[in-house]
Amino acid sequence: MLLLATGSSLAILPTAPAGAAAPGCGSSVSSDVVLTKDLRCSGSGLLLQESGLTIIGSGTGTGISTGGPGPETTTIINGVVKNFATGINASYPSNVVTGVTLRGNTVGIDSRNVTVSASTFVANGTAVQQALGGLSVSGSTFKNNGVGLDLLDVEVDLTQNIFVNNGTGVSTDNSGVRISDSSFRGGGVGVLLRNSLGYSVRLDDNTFTDLDIGTIITGATTNAVISENSFRSNGASGLYFPNSVAAANTISGNTFNDNGFAPGAYVDPSGNALSSGLWANKGAQISNSIANANAGHGIEGHGVVDAGGNRARNNLAPPQCIGVVCS
Repeated sequence: MLLLATGSSLAILPTAPAGAAAPGCGSSVSSDVVLTKDLRCSGSGLLLQESGLTIIGSGTGTGISTGGPGPETTTIINGVVKNFATGINASYPSNVVTGVTLRGNTVGIDSRNVTVSASTFVANGTAVQQALGGLSVSGSTFKNNGVGLDLLDVEVDLTQNIFVNNGTGVSTDNSGVRISDSSFRGGGVGVLLRNSLGYSVRLDDNTFTDLDIGTIITGATTNAVISENSFRSNGASGLYFPNSVAAANTISGNTFNDNGFAPGAYVDPSGNALSSGLWANKGAQISNSIANANAGHGIEGHGVVDAGGNRARNNLAPPQCIGVVCS
């Protein structure tokens, strides 16, 4: 079933003009329909259940737009939104997106507060874009996007998601971040976190494989916990943590194997290729991590705190570890 929007959008707004186009609000669509103008629906606590509906744009405009003041929640369930400048613009105080596929949009979802689950984002310029508010994403897949999530001043919780061949999987600035039980495979940067001073940052139980570089944490970061992650076969370092402030950040229980054999343009502050499994400077406490068969050192730490229990072998650059003792 297709809903073809020729420069128009399906808009859910707090007020509705007279003479809304057919199909009307509250109706069911059982055959192909072409919208020649916006379909505007009013209400509170709105539910849009697409049930297999495909909304197709012409590369401009917005597919679904929600907005208005007050405590309303908009829920969008199932269906496909493709080929818009913005697939879903969600600006209600609370928005829920479940089981939706966003494909080929310049921006998949542009939101303020949104909970996303069991959704798929394919070949968008940016899959999810958000400034301010909260964001929760679970059980979703991001594939072949320029950027998976691009976030500014957001409290974000990502769990059990899959990122495949994106330019950047997750990019944040001045945001509190928790990423857990997720996989990042192929593409450019898995996770890029910038300027997290005063925010909580946690990366737990994730895998980073076959990326240009696994994770970059840059700028001032004072409350990061990076634990129980696997960084394997990335072109440059698995984890690059050039922190700009001396603070208690924890890197513990991670595994770094077979990284650094194709660092490309990724270099450390001295201009050396990022070929070690882990590269970190001041502000990092490193413990109980394993680094094997990396192109550079296993662990390369500069002004870090050795919290013990680190192990390394078969790394190509002697010594096996710098800044910490490895058995």
